[in-house]
Amino acid sequence: MKKIKIEPKLSGLSFVEAKVPTPYGVISVQHTLLKNGEVHTDVGKPKEIVIE
Repeated sequence: MKKIKIEPKLSGLSFVEAKVPTPYGVISVQHTLLKNGEVHTDVGKPKEIVIE
């Protein structure tokens, strides 16, 4: 298993989305800035990858 760390850095944006190809499949990440200032994160990943 491979491990990755995801840290939201919106840099003033209200929404950020990225897709990164890996040898195991695509990792997709969406960060959304909520009205209360918190960041909501959705992650799609292959089963061989662990999110820290």
